[in-house]
Amino acid sequence: MRPNDDRLDSVARLARVSLDDGLRHEADGQVDAAAVAYQAAWQQAELVGNRRVESEALRRLAVIRHHENRHFDATSMLLQSQSAAASIPAPELVAEALNALAGVHIDRGELNDATRVLGEARLAAAGQPRLGAKIELNLGIVASVRGTLDVAIGHFGRSLEAFSVDGDDRGRAVTYNNLGLVCLRRESWEEADLYFGKALGLAETVADLRLQGICHLNRAEVMLGQRRHDLARESVDLARSFFHRIGSAAEEADAYHLAGRIYHSLGRHQMAKTLLGTAVELAQRSHAALCEAESCRDLAEVCGDAGRPDQRYQYLARAKELFARLAATIELSRVTRRIAELTAG
Repeated sequence: MRPNDDRLDSVARLARVSLDDGLRHEADGQVDAAAVAYQAAWQQAELVGNRRVESEALRRLAVIRHHENRHFDATSMLLQSQSAAASIPAPELVAEALNALAGVHIDRGELNDATRVLGEARLAAAGQPRLGAKIELNLGIVASVRGTLDVAIGHFGRSLEAFSVDGDDRGRAVTYNNLGLVCLRRESWEEADLYFGKALGLAETVADLRLQGICHLNRAEVMLGQRRHDLARESVDLARSFFHRIGSAAEEADAYHLAGRIYHSLGRHQMAKTLLGTAVELAQRSHAALCEAESCRDLAEVCGDAGRPDQRYQYLARAKELFARLAATIELSRVTRRIAELTAG
């Protein structure tokens, strides 16, 4: 019995080491190496019945797979992570898995599912402020997509307060970025840029390449709003370099979408059409419903300006369908009104 016991102890230690290796690689931006380490940790932990390490390794690997647009794999892993955590039981790991699953639903435009899962996560995270902050953040994102901006700000405010108390710089960075997005929706350019600047500084501190790219992309949106086109293009190119480096097609779709809008603003319709068409294709491939909806909406206007009214109606109809599915009420009403204006003639 003793040799087997020694072997199990060795595998259990190896599982913990593999998980720590994954965390270190991910912090250094080495996503592929992190995925290999998390895969090993999951399999080793499963072998010896270490459900805590198994749950965490599965969750972290699932997030990487989600960013690779392998949404089915990510969902499956997160459900396994939840199950492993529940068997201990470890309610904090249950809440982490559910919150990550809600993030997958949000990115796929499944807001009702996201809201349901976040409600379950809230129950599991009761009395744990750090987890509560993450859940408030996702609830704020859902509210922002739906256009209930005051509700979103309330969620983000509670999230930011909890992250600040906990000293979680990455959480603060993500929250500042989302507050900036709310300001963008309201065309409060200077306030938005202030939030994005804070988010970028913190993202650089924690060496989060994906978040740095997102911050650069959002600052480009501010510059477009201020009609500083050259600076906007520079920021988009910088953002796209980050997304290409980490292999994130969904964020690359966002970058192509904004690049298309910049060229449309400059009156370069053919270039705008090409870039927005690429954004639609990438968004469809990565199941990024919101980006696809916004790209279709903007591509419709480019087609109209280029004298292609049939294509304009086609893209507006697709945008309307997607915004309705997302329950994005502000965008849906705008697209519906635009279709009515064109129909009235």
